[in-house]
Amino acid sequence: NNFLSKGIAKPNDYKVEQQATPNMTVKVGTGIAYVPNPSASMLYVTNLDATSNVTINSNSSGNPRIDAIVIKIDLGVTPNNYADNVTTLVAIQGTPAASPVAPTDSESQTAVGASNCFLRLANVTVANGAASITNANIADQRTGVEVKLLNGRLKFNTSTNKLQFSHD
Repeated sequence: NNFLSKGIAKPNDYKVEQQATPNMTVKVGTGIAYVPNPSASMLYVTNLDATSNVTINSNSSGNPRIDAIVIKIDLGVTPNNYADNVTTLVAIQGTPAASPVAPTDSESQTAVGASNCFLRLANVTVANGAASITNANIADQRTGVEVKLLNGRLKFNTSTNKLQFSHD
């Protein structure tokens, strides 16, 4: 973790989007991500090799809410030979309110478990009575991985889709 930061490896890695026919699920694209442990002292590498769906719970509260879509690494699970059984995609339900806010990192950590790891991919606004989720409801929260060098760093900028160098 001294030379690499959390984040995604390439522009479309783990991108959260609406379904081709929008419904109450979102699809998460394939890719590689680096997920920090709760103390941020180390990173876990994840590899999603097939597009996955995440279900968004219905909302009949009377107010909108914002859910967080995260990568979760469950450290309580004994890994198989490929360690591909410890990573899941999770929707962390936010609290409905007239002016909702997304779950905080602290709330997300509680939701995934204190000793488990997570990386936020997107925030999804769920209207009261929503029947589907569209791209307009999805706010990308992915960050590009950063490689730290002796006199600077290389960072993948998710906004510009470019690798950038900067001096520290």
